Amino acid sequence: MTLPCPVCATASPLEHRAAPAAIYRCPACDHAFSDPASIRAPESYDPAYYAKVHKHWFANPNIPLFQHVARYLEALGEQPSVLDVGCGKGDFLRYLHATHPNATLTGIDFSPPAAEGGIDYLQGDAASVALDRTFDLVTTFATIEDPVDVHRFVRRLRDWCRPGGYLVVMAVNDRSILFATARLLFRLGLRLPYERLHATYHLHHFNRRSLVRLLTSEGLTVVEHHLHNCPLRAVDTPARSPLVHRLLLIPVVAMFALGHLTGRTYLQTVVCRRG
Repeated sequence: MTLPCPVCATASPLEHRAAPAAIYRCPACDHAFSDPASIRAPESYDPAYYAKVHKHWFANPNIPLFQHVARYLEALGEQPSVLDVGCGKGDFLRYLHATHPNATLTGIDFSPPAAEGGIDYLQGDAASVALDRTFDLVTTFATIEDPVDVHRFVRRLRDWCRPGGYLVVMAVNDRSILFATARLLFRLGLRLPYERLHATYHLHHFNRRSLVRLLTSEGLTVVEHHLHNCPLRAVDTPARSPLVHRLLLIPVVAMFALGHLTGRTYLQTVVCRRG
């Protein structure tokens, strides 16, 4: 059985049938994706997602990445406008509010944070929110993995980006050392790391090639492909004991270091410009 690749429409065979979902991989662009019909127990972005499952991730925002992305504001005038789609708790927007107080900041999320001075929050997603304006900088961090129709999602973001503006997309890297190790452990019978990396709220597992192919197919020009990891303190593990959690981080340190040396980092951020 094959399924059409959501990025390039090539017939794609089954790669793994893990507990959360059946994973297919495209032979043309190497994109890995979950079959939504195979998901028996869908996960959601409920309060437990923020407070328990990914408590370290949300307690430790990726400030180095925020600093890297914020550099692009310098070329966008004294009062740039920014839209963060899937803004979560608003960490990136709050960072910009502190470092670029003249910027106009807007965030979209299913469960946006409470209103605060200097930042406008809209409830919904890219498909449901009506915005009749464009922005100098449009960002989305770890959100492009979620929508079924990724082309429609990218077109929506592109249309919100003014001509000459920047679109920034951060996603995991399915060909990272971390993912490769999880696949190896899966074949050896240890399923948990693989299943955690392929949680059901992420339908798409991009690699460097498939993410660039998606963005350029929608008329965007890649300016930078930034390869990086997340802060180590932002890594979540299934351990309940703080000591066990720290022990589990030791191999993560090694995988992050090897990924940095080989260009196979856990995360990737692509900066595009709309023509």
